[in-house]
Amino acid sequence: MTDSPAARRYSFSLPKAKSKSGLNHVSIQLPAIEPITPIEMERYTMAQTRREARLQQSREAKEEEEELLSNVRDQMRRWNVGQINHPKLKLPPSDEDGKPRIAMQATFAESAQLVLPQHANSLSITFGGQVMKWMENVAAVSASRFSRVPIVTASIDSLQFHRKTMIGDCLTVRSVVTRVFRSSMEVYVFVDSENLVTGKQTFTNEAFFSMVALQPSPSIQPIRLQLPHLIPGSELEQALSEAAEKRRIKRLEQRRELAERETRSLIQSE
Repeated sequence: MTDSPAARRYSFSLPKAKSKSGLNHVSIQLPAIEPITPIEMERYTMAQTRREARLQQSREAKEEEEELLSNVRDQMRRWNVGQINHPKLKLPPSDEDGKPRIAMQATFAESAQLVLPQHANSLSITFGGQVMKWMENVAAVSASRFSRVPIVTASIDSLQFHRKTMIGDCLTVRSVVTRVFRSSMEVYVFVDSENLVTGKQTFTNEAFFSMVALQPSPSIQPIRLQLPHLIPGSELEQALSEAAEKRRIKRLEQRRELAERETRSLIQSE
């Protein structure tokens, strides 16, 4: 980002991890839990496996992914203040197969939320579920702008709470559709927190939402739709879209593994 006044205003850095959970409280070691039934043992083992997989991810891969997402966040902030002239916004109405063509930037959405006492716990820290609700709402706007049909949330992946937010903070939630599949789409959502007294702004949260488009049909059960084409407008947007395919494959593998383990556990418990 260039060193312009606007760029300096919208510069963000990822906060370092801290052990403090809020105010003067620090994290503590929790007591162990003992799985008893076969299904509890299977879930316990799977949780440990997922944790080890997160910890074993190579530092190089983490740095590469974070650099990509950091650049994406910077671009989305510039979209907000109109600093990008996006040539791909004006597209032909449809592709050769008749499907509409939608620019990735055209799916951009944002919302500002003031954290009030009812949004926080006894430590004045914003409820994680409240932040997730705001993130899902904005993700739904992006998905709806792209599909123009009713949508539902299918899953939330890689939800990260990098830093806590407090009562009085203003949270700006931004989202964009990153990849489209047959009837579902991935939406990247991140949150910036602003202290309205000091003006300090910090990147705090991010996640990937999987949204499914539905079309009401004469039958009782809605049917899934085929979605328009999503057109990346830059190399950065293209890289974000390509990474989404890898995340989808990983999600499907984890879902299949979970189903197989749950089935085995149920059989053993009978």
